[in-house]
Amino acid sequence: MKRPQKSNSALLPETRQSEMLSWLEGRVTLRVREVVERTGLSQSTIYEMMDDGALPNVKVRGIRLIYAAGLRELLNRPPPPKGTFPSHARRARQQPSSP
Repeated sequence: MKRPQKSNSALLPETRQSEMLSWLEGRVTLRVREVVERTGLSQSTIYEMMDDGALPNVKVRGIRLIYAAGLRELLNRPPPPKGTFPSHARRARQQPSSP
Protein backbone atom coordinates (compact mmCIF):
# COMPACT_ATOMS: atom_id res chain seq x y z
CA MET A 1 0.00 0.00 0.00
CA LYS A 2 1.33 3.42 -0.95
CA ARG A 3 1.84 6.06 1.70
CA PRO A 4 0.14 9.42 1.11
CA GLN A 5 2.50 11.75 -0.68
CA LYS A 6 3.71 14.68 1.39
CA SER A 7 3.07 18.11 -0.02
CA ASN A 8 5.49 21.00 0.13
CA SER A 9 4.15 21.50 3.66
CA ALA A 10 5.54 19.11 6.24
CA LEU A 11 2.33 19.46 8.22
CA LEU A 12 -0.05 17.26 6.18
CA PRO A 13 -0.10 14.83 3.26
CA GLU A 14 -0.91 16.47 -0.08
CA THR A 15 -4.47 15.14 -0.36
CA ARG A 16 -5.40 16.18 3.16
CA GLN A 17 -3.83 19.60 2.64
CA SER A 18 -5.93 20.28 -0.47
CA GLU A 19 -9.07 19.16 1.41
CA MET A 20 -8.16 21.49 4.28
CA LEU A 21 -7.60 24.46 2.00
CA SER A 22 -11.00 23.88 0.35
CA TRP A 23 -12.67 23.56 3.76
CA LEU A 24 -11.04 26.80 4.95
CA GLU A 25 -12.58 28.89 2.15
CA GLY A 26 -14.98 31.41 3.61
CA ARG A 27 -14.05 30.55 7.20
CA VAL A 28 -12.75 33.27 9.53
CA THR A 29 -12.16 31.31 12.74
CA LEU A 30 -12.14 27.65 13.74
CA ARG A 31 -12.51 25.85 17.04
CA VAL A 32 -9.57 23.76 18.20
CA ARG A 33 -11.74 20.63 17.99
CA GLU A 34 -12.46 21.31 14.30
CA VAL A 35 -8.77 21.70 13.47
CA VAL A 36 -7.90 18.51 15.39
CA GLU A 37 -10.60 16.54 13.53
CA ARG A 38 -9.71 17.90 10.10
CA THR A 39 -5.90 17.80 10.33
CA GLY A 40 -5.44 14.67 12.40
CA LEU A 41 -2.97 16.56 14.59
CA SER A 42 -3.33 16.10 18.33
CA GLN A 43 -5.01 18.68 20.51
CA SER A 44 -1.79 19.19 22.47
CA THR A 45 0.12 19.85 19.22
CA ILE A 46 -2.45 22.47 18.19
CA TYR A 47 -2.24 24.18 21.60
CA GLU A 48 1.58 24.13 21.48
CA MET A 49 1.50 25.71 18.02
CA MET A 50 -0.86 28.41 19.32
CA ASP A 51 1.30 29.03 22.40
CA ASP A 52 4.45 29.25 20.25
CA GLY A 53 2.79 31.81 17.96
CA ALA A 54 2.87 29.50 14.93
CA LEU A 55 -0.93 29.39 14.83
CA PRO A 56 -2.63 32.78 15.38
CA ASN A 57 -5.64 32.59 17.66
CA VAL A 58 -7.95 34.59 19.89
CA LYS A 59 -9.80 33.72 23.08
CA VAL A 60 -13.48 34.67 23.10
CA ARG A 61 -15.54 33.97 26.22
CA GLY A 62 -13.07 31.30 27.26
CA ILE A 63 -13.02 29.56 23.86
CA ARG A 64 -9.81 29.57 21.83
CA LEU A 65 -10.50 30.24 18.17
CA ILE A 66 -7.89 29.75 15.48
CA TYR A 67 -7.75 32.24 12.62
CA ALA A 68 -8.37 30.40 9.34
CA ALA A 69 -5.91 32.71 7.57
CA GLY A 70 -3.18 31.66 10.00
CA LEU A 71 -3.88 27.97 9.43
CA ARG A 72 -3.95 28.55 5.66
CA GLU A 73 -0.55 30.27 5.89
CA LEU A 74 0.84 27.45 8.00
CA LEU A 75 -0.33 24.86 5.47
CA ASN A 76 1.31 26.75 2.60
CA ARG A 77 4.61 27.26 4.44
CA PRO A 78 7.56 25.21 3.14
CA PRO A 79 8.74 22.40 5.43
CA PRO A 80 11.48 23.17 7.97
CA PRO A 81 15.05 22.12 7.09
CA LYS A 82 15.89 18.50 7.84
CA GLY A 83 17.33 17.96 11.28
CA THR A 84 15.26 20.65 12.96
CA PHE A 85 12.76 19.77 15.64
CA PRO A 86 9.42 21.29 16.54
CA SER A 87 9.66 23.63 19.51
CA HIS A 88 7.88 21.20 21.83
CA ALA A 89 10.48 18.52 21.02
CA ARG A 90 13.29 20.99 21.78
CA ARG A 91 11.71 21.86 25.12
CA ALA A 92 11.44 18.21 26.07
CA ARG A 93 15.10 17.61 25.22
CA GLN A 94 16.21 20.68 27.20
CA GLN A 95 14.38 19.77 30.40
CA PRO A 96 16.56 17.86 32.86
CA SER A 97 15.34 14.38 33.58
CA SER A 98 14.04 13.78 37.08
CA PRO A 99 15.82 11.18 39.25
